[in-house]
Amino acid sequence: MSIKLSIPPLGTKFRLAEAWKFPLYGEHRNDKLVRVLFPGKAPENTWRYNYPVGVIGQAFLPPGTELTVARIYIRQGLKGFDSVTFRITGGDKKLKGCRFWAKLADVNRIVCDPVSGTDDNKEAYETFSAPAIGELGSRILEV
Repeated sequence: MSIKLSIPPLGTKFRLAEAWKFPLYGEHRNDKLVRVLFPGKAPENTWRYNYPVGVIGQAFLPPGTELTVARIYIRQGLKGFDSVTFRITGGDKKLKGCRFWAKLADVNRIVCDPVSGTDDNKEAYETFSAPAIGELGSRILEV
């Protein structure tokens, strides 16, 4: 089966077409989302080494949540660190403004629709607007 590979440029905005559940790691860069989704699990002092190592819990972002790609990190030989950083730019007000990262394998399960209407998003929108994979009309974000 052939698929269309789409690596979004930084600044790409998209809206979750389906709920996205992924492991949220305890780390200072995920602090704001940890505090919103898992109150009481974030350490008092958020300095980078105060978080317990590993997964804090399974994060759940509902359909309609708007995300913006902020950073893509992929290094040869360091597969365990492959990740994408997002900013939540729309949807649930308590989530808006949270910045977080997720591992690449989890990001590749996102089902989303492009957010059109901005010049900054034009290149990404054209990428998403190619013929759909499957019949649903939503796109799987292939990073």
